Amino acid sequence: MTTTKNSSLRFLRSLSLGDSGIFALALLFLKLVENFPRGHFGSKSDLLPTTKDTLDSFCLFVLRNSPTIGTLINQTLAFSCGFDNQLQDALRTIDFTSYQSEDIALSTLLEKINETDTGSDPADLFDQAIETVVGNGYRFTVIPTPDFISELMVNLVVPNENDSVYDPVCGTGGLLLKAYERVPGGTIRLYGQEIDPQVRAICLMRLFLRGIVQPRIACGDVFLDPAHTRGTHLMKFQVALLDPPFALSRWTRGNTQQLEDRWNRFGWGIPFKSDFAFLQHTVKCLDEKTGRMAIILPFGALTHGRIERDIREMLVTNNFLDAVVCLPEKMYTNTSISLCVLVIKMKRDRKDVMFIDASGDEHYEKRRSQNVLRMQDIDRIVRAYTNRETVEGYSCPVAAEELKKNNFNLNIARYIAPVANESPVPLESLEQEIVLMESELAKIRKTMREQKIRAEQ
Repeated sequence: MTTTKNSSLRFLRSLSLGDSGIFALALLFLKLVENFPRGHFGSKSDLLPTTKDTLDSFCLFVLRNSPTIGTLINQTLAFSCGFDNQLQDALRTIDFTSYQSEDIALSTLLEKINETDTGSDPADLFDQAIETVVGNGYRFTVIPTPDFISELMVNLVVPNENDSVYDPVCGTGGLLLKAYERVPGGTIRLYGQEIDPQVRAICLMRLFLRGIVQPRIACGDVFLDPAHTRGTHLMKFQVALLDPPFALSRWTRGNTQQLEDRWNRFGWGIPFKSDFAFLQHTVKCLDEKTGRMAIILPFGALTHGRIERDIREMLVTNNFLDAVVCLPEKMYTNTSISLCVLVIKMKRDRKDVMFIDASGDEHYEKRRSQNVLRMQDIDRIVRAYTNRETVEGYSCPVAAEELKKNNFNLNIARYIAPVANESPVPLESLEQEIVLMESELAKIRKTMREQKIRAEQ
């Protein structure tokens, strides 16, 4: 059965390379907010706009051919989020007066959004719309973290009530949202930074629709201008979750500021690629007693030499590295490389590192475009990590001294050997194979004899 919702998502998917996607998301956001129940934002609900001094999405649809429609949309969007000045600021980066697209006329875009049924779960619809628009090419470098990986990471670090949760490369906000949902009552505080202003706007719209009011989501380059500071120091957080862009070789952008970093984030070395630069920045932002983080990295980060090797040594010798989880390949739709999750804790009593190899075929579900961790796969990883289980071919704790002997190479194959296939072959099957082989050998010998006789004649 075709629903209006499915039809709307197909329409969003049709937008070529996403050049109209951000405008479609903003208009969809406006329509969804208008249909919210008044109590959606708790005590902040009284600050939502209640007058009809401005237009709504239907009025914009009616006026879609007006020469000033871009200005009217901008004004309506700014008014829609009422008390949230941060979101108002972000929405200004989506300027409808500059709308230009060979893909679809703005008037037609308004018509399509007007046809959309908001359904029973507006926030869920918006999440699907984000996935559709981003998957169709909008801001190609923005690849949302798969929900099952977000679920795994949050369960490894376990946010608690009143924790502050930080993502320095928050994208569309998936990891922050998963952490928020993990804590009943939503008592955690969310902090993030995103380099792309319009992607930040998507993140803020998404959180707003979930009833998350005024999270601290800044815009800017976290290396050149980290936004969350207190005086001369970086802010400290209890939890950090990040899925940074993989292996950026020009993360310094030719700038020497990293070499003279006023925040002293890169004291373990300036890596050529960005993976361990993101890690070092975030370690510096963790609370010294309760701080913990989970970071997604390409598998190669476990084995690279030189500065990357030195950084791994510092993680181990400072007793920060708590676990290494190897994931299957093809976890993302845009890359087939194998990935790993590093779990870091700033204060640990243990002197070992938990290794978990969840890359085997039996530990995930294979799909055509993307492999997926099922809930039972996530539960098994978390259980092995929490209980420090030793399971042949799957998991074991490894002493820091052994890591040192291996020159801090964290390749999981050095510490977890695959289970040997020792299943005995049934004797009956062996006997059948012998009979077949003897029969084939007899035929070959007969042929050879016949050929020899013919040759002698």
